[in-house]
Amino acid sequence: MKDSGYQSLLWLDEDRETFVLDHKAVEDLDLSHIFEAHNDLMTTWLQNFIRKLPKNQKVVHYRQGILRDFDANSRLMEEFIRVADSFYEANNLIKFAFERDHTLYNVLKRMEDSQLVIQGINDLRKALKGASVESQGLRGFQRMLNELVESDLFLAYESDLKTIRKKESIRSLKLGLNLDEDMNPKEAIVLTLEEEAFKYSRSLKRASRVVTYGINELRKIPRRIFAPETVIPKENLNELEKIISPAMGQLLTFIDTFNSAILTLFEPLKEELSYYNLGRHMKKGLLVMGHPVTQVTYDDGSEHYIEQLYNANLAYYLQPSGQKMIYNDLKWFDHNMYLLTGANRGGKTTFTQAIGQINWLGALGFFVPANKACLPMIDGLFIHFPIEETETVLYGRLGEECQRFAELFGQMTSASLLLMNESFSGTSHSESLKIAEDALRATAKIGVTALFNTHLHELAGGIDALNHSVEEGSYEFKNLVSGSKEEHQSFIIKEGAPLGKSYAHDIAVKYGISYEQLMK
Repeated sequence: MKDSGYQSLLWLDEDRETFVLDHKAVEDLDLSHIFEAHNDLMTTWLQNFIRKLPKNQKVVHYRQGILRDFDANSRLMEEFIRVADSFYEANNLIKFAFERDHTLYNVLKRMEDSQLVIQGINDLRKALKGASVESQGLRGFQRMLNELVESDLFLAYESDLKTIRKKESIRSLKLGLNLDEDMNPKEAIVLTLEEEAFKYSRSLKRASRVVTYGINELRKIPRRIFAPETVIPKENLNELEKIISPAMGQLLTFIDTFNSAILTLFEPLKEELSYYNLGRHMKKGLLVMGHPVTQVTYDDGSEHYIEQLYNANLAYYLQPSGQKMIYNDLKWFDHNMYLLTGANRGGKTTFTQAIGQINWLGALGFFVPANKACLPMIDGLFIHFPIEETETVLYGRLGEECQRFAELFGQMTSASLLLMNESFSGTSHSESLKIAEDALRATAKIGVTALFNTHLHELAGGIDALNHSVEEGSYEFKNLVSGSKEEHQSFIIKEGAPLGKSYAHDIAVKYGISYEQLMK
């Protein structure tokens, strides 16, 4: 059994390279309402693990397939969780067991525990066979289970357990006893546990009267077998219990080693299942609200797209109010910088977060908030959003933004995705424009795919100059706009020229704080 390898449900082979989202990025992409809705599933391990985005496209496909299987077979998921929970509890009992006495009672108790472990493995095999799984991961898990239970050691041990799993079936115990030169017992081993009662020979009947031995009587066996009750036995016969004890100890060690080996093998299962259980519940929550979901298709083509994308967190937020969700489509090109402008409160930040959520959840293999999505595989998701003023004490807001961008820039490659939200706005308009232009040109030089949500309409208006500043054909800046001059807050994002202003005055009027309204 030591050669049996665990078939991970999260990793393919040994390739475990990931990009880790920092806590600020997780906060900026904001799935707080979703995580709160599924708080009972969000263990500390899971909160940390979903920040790790696989860099290997095969790993993402691997997880996508497993999630589809579990999502299509809810009973399979439930059975896996039930068995994994029982394994987890059994493993804790072994680790912290206090009953260590070398007695037959403890041997039998451990064997009962083994029976539960073996039954759990057989339950998993039965569940998988009935579910007709299609994913590489669960089929590999199925093969692992079959190889395990078909091993000689497992089969022999399972056979022994079937014989002794009911205490009442045990009628006698055969001991192997080694004697020293003086015919005194010096070591013993338990040979078999028999369902038939021991048949006394005539000589033994004369030596001792026939009695029925129960488990609790085992410690009295030496006196009753080796000497009549009327004769005081030799002192060394009283030591037989001590002689038998090592044999029982060997059995306990073997059984605990057997149980521990199996349970340690399956130790990752509980946490891995929590990952897929969260993925299932997130999908179900969005579907129940009436929103589309899909798994991302990853390919190496130059043109990609997302159809009917939306912000998953907003969906949970709007659900109690019944407000309508606005969906958007986006053609997505590698090595492009999208400059997103539009009216205040027109959905720019929400849209930027949605792009990040789709790339984040997609890389996990989860279902994403969209009807269809075909995207390139990324090696890093970098987020540059504003921070709270309380976090800018040392450098000032602009200084902090510049320092953070420099740190992100040093990690990015041409396969990375950068999302920027109102970056470099902590200074005057003209200075912000200059810093942004320099940052974008440098980003284009690397070839990073990016989305820059900004109020710098002049930046978007000068897109031709930006495109002329980079090598022709290697990179392209594109304009996206939120809303229109007729409807500033339509929340529709599309390709188009900037509106030229953010219509902040209109918002002031809406909330009654224009000069005229305040004077009234």
